[in-house]
Amino acid sequence: MATLLMTFTVLPVIACTLIARQLDASSISPLATPVVRADEISEASADERILTKIRQWLAGQSASSPADLADALAALSESDGELRYVKALPVEGSQQAGVPAIIAWWGQSDHKPKGGLLAWIEPGSNSWKAPSLPIINVTAPTVDVARLSRADNTYELAFALNPCSYSSMGRCHELFLYRLRKGGWQEVWNSRGVEGWRYSHARLRFAGNGIDTVVLESSSWFLDDPKRDLFHESNAGPHRWFTDIWQRRGDAYVLIESWTRSSTYNTLVEFVYALKSGGNAMAWVADPAVLEIARRLELAALPEGTHIAYIDWSRQLDGPIAVDFRGQRITFYFVKSDDQYLLQAIDSRPVPTPTP
Repeated sequence: MATLLMTFTVLPVIACTLIARQLDASSISPLATPVVRADEISEASADERILTKIRQWLAGQSASSPADLADALAALSESDGELRYVKALPVEGSQQAGVPAIIAWWGQSDHKPKGGLLAWIEPGSNSWKAPSLPIINVTAPTVDVARLSRADNTYELAFALNPCSYSSMGRCHELFLYRLRKGGWQEVWNSRGVEGWRYSHARLRFAGNGIDTVVLESSSWFLDDPKRDLFHESNAGPHRWFTDIWQRRGDAYVLIESWTRSSTYNTLVEFVYALKSGGNAMAWVADPAVLEIARRLELAALPEGTHIAYIDWSRQLDGPIAVDFRGQRITFYFVKSDDQYLLQAIDSRPVPTPTP
């Protein structure tokens, strides 16, 4: 399987500063649970009051399962108007690892999250610790996936932060790795600014058990590569789609494998790119006659950012695609061969006259 490596331009929608770094655990203070006096509640800001209420509520909870705790917190939000925008995610695998945990976040509305916390019970304890989680804020408001793993009495937490949850993109996962040390959790690594990490519509999931292997699926929207601007891509698509496999190496994740999902749009992009760059366009056609038609139509001269004139949205991966060029509606038809779509035919006719 060919390896496809891309460099990604950070999206404007991500307001936070993206800095690649592997953190020195010795230089980081662990998340600690602040001591909050009851007389401070009335003087605190709304966010501080919410954090205090959740901590006080957690103090009265038993060592229930993370899922039950998340459900109970959701029920609490229904009974307290100030907590109505509190969301909670049980951390997968935390109960089995012996460190039950949830991640919660809140704000002034569903679309303006302001803060978050990580709550857990340490081995041998029955009380919940609940320090704030500063990376959850208005620019990175939600956590979509979280998993806790134990190996050789070391507890590690990996989760997918979603800075785009309230944007038009909807999803652009970043990966964070934490380790439980004496006194709290410490951030060990994150994917911000890491070369090869793709953001557009990115969906993260863990492969198998544990947190050692991560599968990241993403699109070509806003991707910084020479093929990105051949055709205009809106948020809705069409897009090329990629799968990247990231593997733990020490205290970091590295990209070990990458491929492009087969689709008719990807084949069209590769074919036109080959025409323009002098590459092997023949590799993308099922019949050599198709290449001759493309040359006769001078498709190598398609302008950058050409709009897709027609695509069957119910068949984005395998349907025909049309563009308008020099007064002609050019439609591309495809056939699948050995899990790859190839150009089977090109039809050219005058652009249809708009119906009044």
